[in-house]
Amino acid sequence: MKLMISLTENNYERKFLKCQHSICGSFQWLSNVNQAKGAEGGSSSSNGCFGCGQNNHWVRDCPWVRFPCTAHGCNHLMKMFTSKTQQSFGQKFLKCEDPICNNFIWLTDAIREQSVKNVKITVEMSLNEFVAQFATKVTVEKKEKM
Repeated sequence: MKLMISLTENNYERKFLKCQHSICGSFQWLSNVNQAKGAEGGSSSSNGCFGCGQNNHWVRDCPWVRFPCTAHGCNHLMKMFTSKTQQSFGQKFLKCEDPICNNFIWLTDAIREQSVKNVKITVEMSLNEFVAQFATKVTVEKKEKM
């Protein structure tokens, strides 16, 4: 089960559990789960960041609260806001504090882009496979021992 946060107008920021498998469809409000188990509240540490909604930090340590602007050449910071418009009500976004730059990015897109930057890929193949695949793009030189 994954912990999710509702962004609908009627249940804005209400937490729920949803099965991670798309074919399952299992769903339950977190408050109902806590009541069923006899939970008495919970610590703020179990709720994670109330700024961005991620569970691996608190808001005081949130990397998105004052995030460097993503616009090329801009050295200002972006601030986090919550959309109040009907078509995107409750969605978080980042906006540059510099009114000239005025750069904007949805928080979900910023998180996705940041996670892509931290990806490391390891490819295993023989030298012959490598040369066959990349022969037109790569020059392989052999250094002789002296």
